[in-house]
Amino acid sequence: MKAPYLSLLDKMGKYYAVANGRRTGVFNSWDACKESTNGYSGARFKSFSTAQEAQAFVNSGGNSSSRSGGYSGGHSRGSSGGYSGGYSRSSSGGYSRGYSGPYARSSGSSSGGYPSGYAKNYSGKSSGYSSGSTSQKSVPYEDVYTDGSARGNGRSNATGGIGVYYGEGDSRNVSEPLTGERQTNQRAELTAAIRALEQAKAGAATSTKGIRIITDSEYTINSFTKWADKWEKTGYSGVKNEDLIKEGRQLIKDIDSAYQSRGYDRGVTFQHVPGHSGVHGNEAADRLANKGAGF
Repeated sequence: MKAPYLSLLDKMGKYYAVANGRRTGVFNSWDACKESTNGYSGARFKSFSTAQEAQAFVNSGGNSSSRSGGYSGGHSRGSSGGYSGGYSRSSSGGYSRGYSGPYARSSGSSSGGYPSGYAKNYSGKSSGYSSGSTSQKSVPYEDVYTDGSARGNGRSNATGGIGVYYGEGDSRNVSEPLTGERQTNQRAELTAAIRALEQAKAGAATSTKGIRIITDSEYTINSFTKWADKWEKTGYSGVKNEDLIKEGRQLIKDIDSAYQSRGYDRGVTFQHVPGHSGVHGNEAADRLANKGAGF
């Protein structure tokens, strides 16, 4: 059965899927699609009558044979739509050439249908727990969106929920209430990512794909990555949500270790996308989180 929100979206008209461009994902307007593809060498894009077909095209990297009433793109020409160029695709986690920090803007296509261009990426390779061996190979990533919500955030009567979204109809999707006495948005965001990490760890010993957690919470990404590097050295003194951060941090280490033992450089990476901006997977995770909270 198709999710209600997809049925609602389908009534809105065409969907423009960009599998390769400055930004990849499913867009609701031709202008947004054009902005991501005009002047971009090798752009792949196509229009669809349903969001589900559009998402499938993005997931396939533009190799979908789904029928469409619109157009398909190879090389598109024209202005760049106001985006500056100079960023290149990387097979090792979406870093742009020459950038040495843990965050970089990426124009690489993803399998999850989100606007990856000009989004922040994190890869465990820059942290202390990765071996960084040059002989290790990069693992392809499966995209999963996570989100958390809390009605009455911080109040004694607050109720929270978590959402984990892999794709339409995927049995691994999660919509659950936030457990525990402290019902805050930050704890919901952290817990949603932890649920995705738990699922990834279960298959880390044999999976041929790593996990890319895509979230609109920079707090979650920073807590599990660059801030945790510092907090571990200081014993997490005065850090809020220490229990969840430690739990997530350990899961990341365990997953990375399992992949590194099989010759891969890492098994987990993170990507930030803006919230409530039409990113298909992020909006779906948000709905799951709200449902879990009883909204």
